[in-house]
Amino acid sequence: MQNQNFDRGLIIDRIVEEFETAWLEGLPKSIETLLAQAPELQLDSGLRMEVLRELLLVEIEFRRDARELPVLGEYRKRFPNDDGVMKDVFETAGILCESMNARSKWEAVNEAEFVETSPFDKAETREDDLNFTERPDETN
Repeated sequence: MQNQNFDRGLIIDRIVEEFETAWLEGLPKSIETLLAQAPELQLDSGLRMEVLRELLLVEIEFRRDARELPVLGEYRKRFPNDDGVMKDVFETAGILCESMNARSKWEAVNEAEFVETSPFDKAETREDDLNFTERPDETN
């Protein structure tokens, strides 16, 4: 069992290191591409989830450093079958929509409230699109 955990750790480290290196070289690879190119991940969905989680955290960190605003809606479109991982990653990264005044922030996320910016999908951003952090029920 310990060897299996060690092997999993090596696989995760190898894939994440390749991803980070590509970003640092200015040639980011898509997470989807890396997941598809790793045969080990096709055989082990738990390992795929672990790798996906780590890659998302790295991508979000690089995008935030580049002053981009990674948004949940974009990632939900890219990984529609991985809501549990998305919730964990966005909560860990501290960027889950805090502007929602609802019982479950995760369920209340509305893609229209976010500015979608991605190195893989360049879209123009309007200044008024950036006002998503205001609470609609707050009075000044």
